[in-house]
Amino acid sequence: MPQAGRIAFGQMEAVTFGRPAAEAVAEEARRAGADRVFLMTSGTLNRATDEIAKVRRALGNRWAGLFDQMPPHTPRHAVIAAAAAAREAGADLIATIGGGSVTDGAKAVQLCLANDIRSAEALDDYRPMAGLDGVVGPPPHCKAPTVRQITVPTTLSAGEFSAISGITDERRRIKELFRHPLIIPRAVMLDPTNADSYNNLGEALGELKQYPRALEAFNKAIALDQKLLKAKYNQAVTYDRMGNFRYSEFVFRSLIKNNPNYSLSYDGLAVTLSKAGRAKEAIAFHEKAIVLDPREPSYYFNCAISYLMLGNTTKALEQQEKLKTIDPAVADRLASVIVKHQM
Repeated sequence: MPQAGRIAFGQMEAVTFGRPAAEAVAEEARRAGADRVFLMTSGTLNRATDEIAKVRRALGNRWAGLFDQMPPHTPRHAVIAAAAAAREAGADLIATIGGGSVTDGAKAVQLCLANDIRSAEALDDYRPMAGLDGVVGPPPHCKAPTVRQITVPTTLSAGEFSAISGITDERRRIKELFRHPLIIPRAVMLDPTNADSYNNLGEALGELKQYPRALEAFNKAIALDQKLLKAKYNQAVTYDRMGNFRYSEFVFRSLIKNNPNYSLSYDGLAVTLSKAGRAKEAIAFHEKAIVLDPREPSYYFNCAISYLMLGNTTKALEQQEKLKTIDPAVADRLASVIVKHQM
């Protein structure tokens, strides 16, 4: 992968990689024409490292304020507090440095600023709804954000590549998904030393079917952290999607050899073997994945598909029956697949 560069994604203007966070944030702020940059960061990063201080220095007079008190799972009360701080600071751009809770929090703050939401209860009116076409999105009265967000992710979340914000309603103790096309960060900046960031980039590129570039990102993640199993798993999945089943199988088998309790690798290998016309050989790996993680619905679903490829509808139905108690929605989806297979 090149040492530095930018990649464009739809409503997200660009992904910048290969540059220190402070330098990248300051450059993106200048690019956006922002004069009042409000930082939302991890409390640990702010208090235990000098990374946030570096960003503040790089921003200079553009820095407007800071919020570093976002708890895990992004509770509503913290979103409202962050929005109040950003409003008081006169923010014209939000820059986040931290994990998924901070990233999602800033997305929600964008909605709060655009719609003058000042209480946790007021968020009720901005829950997403299905339109006439069945597509779920923001309610018609929801105004588009004008104070946008740029993000430096520090954990394995990938939320920075979506236009969805997960916020916890403390009253009902559930996490809700708020949506608007423009709450996706306008720019994401990947720290050149952060393996999780490159893994997230690879996943986003994979969703766009840019497989060669996704592989480059996963290879970079692995080079930075040999213990990041998800990046190795994603590398194998990408080879599978490219139709290179031989390379995919090799990576999955290496994962299994070195990490015998990593259930994803068994399921991934089984799927690749089935797609390569070796469904009979795949069954044992499906079963091993289920033994290691019996509560993961996708393992039963994928096992059933392999049985269908072998013409064994009875065994596929057995997997569907087991799924009913684990994830009824996935069980219903599998039932539809089985019916179509029988037609």
